Amino acid sequence: MGSIVYYYASVSGNMELKKRQQRIEMALDGKGIKYEKVDITASQEAKDKMRAIVGDPTALPPQICNGNQYCGECGWAIRLNPKPVWPKILLKRTL
Repeated sequence: MGSIVYYYASVSGNMELKKRQQRIEMALDGKGIKYEKVDITASQEAKDKMRAIVGDPTALPPQICNGNQYCGECGWAIRLNPKPVWPKILLKRTL
């Protein structure tokens, strides 16, 4: 297993994307999960790597990976549920 990598976009005119990213960061921080933030707008290589891990050449942020294992498109982290359901693969490495 590797470390948790959170792919995001620092530059976007899409307010919904920005809100989703903010909720995900708050959820990860609130759970005390350590992660590396990778801005796909700063590096084509980072965007390509994210898309390769996700397995979708058109994937958009936010995305979370544990090393090179895809954890999901983050919908589980942004639900309005006060206690989000965290994928076991994510918790296994970080808690």
